Amino acid sequence: MGTRLGKYFSKDDLLACSQLLQGATLLAGDFVKTLGQVRSGDFVYMDPPFAVKSRRVFKEYGKKSFNTSDIPRLSDSLAAIVRQNADFLVSYADCSEARALARKWYSVRLPIKRHVAGFASDRKRAYEWLISNRPIPFGRQ
Repeated sequence: MGTRLGKYFSKDDLLACSQLLQGATLLAGDFVKTLGQVRSGDFVYMDPPFAVKSRRVFKEYGKKSFNTSDIPRLSDSLAAIVRQNADFLVSYADCSEARALARKWYSVRLPIKRHVAGFASDRKRAYEWLISNRPIPFGRQ
């Protein structure tokens, strides 16, 4: 039998998540247009495609996918979310672009293991940033 990646969710876990998502709205589209719908009290989670100048960029999402030129728009959008009296959490690969965003907000750099590679031996450890307008309850701020 192969290596297990982690604990499976129980039926109760999935039902609890389903219950919590009943009031959620999931949107797809250009993030600036989508974030224009943020209202006071909202919580916004963003996991944009990782656009990184220093290495090969993953382009599987399409030609007009998020890229390094969108980082300033993302930064402006984060400030707009705060002006709307809402909260955000962004996850992003460790890179100079993410570090620049992280300096402006509460942030923590976390080790992760990438599970994307043709061979398990090629799967590498990496780091990602969690960036928020609120203190993150673990790690260094």
